[in-house]
Amino acid sequence: AWGRQPVPLPRMEASASAFVFLCVLLLLPDPILTGIPCAPQLSTLVEVGDDSASIGLSRTIKDGEYQSRDCAFVTTKYEGEILLGCDDGILNSTAEGCIPRRCQTSDSLAVRMGQFSILASPREIISSGGMENRLCRELNPLFRGSFQMFCDFGELTVDTHNCVTQWDPMPTPPWTKRSRHTGVPLSGGSVLMLGGLGEAGPLAEEWEWTPRPGTVEGSWAQSAKNPPWSGRFGVGAVLQVKDGNDEVTIMGGNDGQNRRDSWRWHRRPNRIEVRLDESEPTGSQSKDCTELASGQLYCHALAGVSGRRWKVSHYLESSTEIHIEMLHDGGRHSVAAGGSAAGVGAAVIAVQLDGCRQIFRADGGSWSTTGCTGEDPPWAREGEPSIRLGPAGAAMPGQLRSLRVVLDRENLQVILYSA
Repeated sequence: AWGRQPVPLPRMEASASAFVFLCVLLLLPDPILTGIPCAPQLSTLVEVGDDSASIGLSRTIKDGEYQSRDCAFVTTKYEGEILLGCDDGILNSTAEGCIPRRCQTSDSLAVRMGQFSILASPREIISSGGMENRLCRELNPLFRGSFQMFCDFGELTVDTHNCVTQWDPMPTPPWTKRSRHTGVPLSGGSVLMLGGLGEAGPLAEEWEWTPRPGTVEGSWAQSAKNPPWSGRFGVGAVLQVKDGNDEVTIMGGNDGQNRRDSWRWHRRPNRIEVRLDESEPTGSQSKDCTELASGQLYCHALAGVSGRRWKVSHYLESSTEIHIEMLHDGGRHSVAAGGSAAGVGAAVIAVQLDGCRQIFRADGGSWSTTGCTGEDPPWAREGEPSIRLGPAGAAMPGQLRSLRVVLDRENLQVILYSA
């Protein structure tokens, strides 16, 4: 008989499986959506300074990740890092981290100074466009001045045009060959050279070198007369400045044997007191003067000239000026021993210096010369007017006037006459 047939079980199982699968799908969360990564094959154009270049990745980076590359990939003039970033498969870049390359203390440059080339390195890091100032003697001790180290995008350069040699050749001096001499620096850049050992033995010479303004050159001049000390070498010397005047004291030395003496040199004229009792009579009426107990010289000038003569001793010989005061007393013509004064009253004063005879007439207040060269007396100094005894040129009773005279180095004497 025919009856109703049941639904096959497998089909029912399949339907159940589908139902279960559907339920699983409905229960799962939504899938995560991710950006596109950037592969090493990608590159981007990066500008650094005035240069540009295509820069790529060294490895794959994900979306939103970054990678740094050296600025030197674009140009070696810059240092720092370029930043590459991935934006959903697109490669972007920024070069804000790139700065002009600096010069490091490890950098060096060969600098030629004189006959040698020396490696020079910065003492500190120099920024591009910056400079470091250095002393030339750091590279070569025979040079003076300073040089500059410059940095240009990491490249070192130097400017040494201000470096000059410590030693400058000078013209051959006029003095003879010598050794073991003494040099003393003076004011104004001058140098005093004393003594030394010459080819014929110890020297008694005094030379002064005076610089020429604005140059490295100068001129030598020897003293008009050799110094009073014996020729010697190995002299000790010291400079002292008193009241703006250079004074040099020398000590000892060897002139064949060691010496135990000292001498003082004055750059400017040294005033020496000339005492009456150190002189001797002279003139056509040399015996017509009497030295009074008061230390004055009383003269009767009737028909000639009477006066006094001073021999130049060693201390006068080393001087360049003598200071003499003249006194007119209105008739009695006297010379004070302590004050070095000479009577003027009657007519003239004659001074013989360096072969030049100067006559001063008290009544007219004027000089006349014999055997002199030039218009001025050889002892004239700038700023010191001609000697005039009295406001009108005539001698005024009781009036003192100062007279500076230069020594007669030729005849080794100073002569003062009064008539």
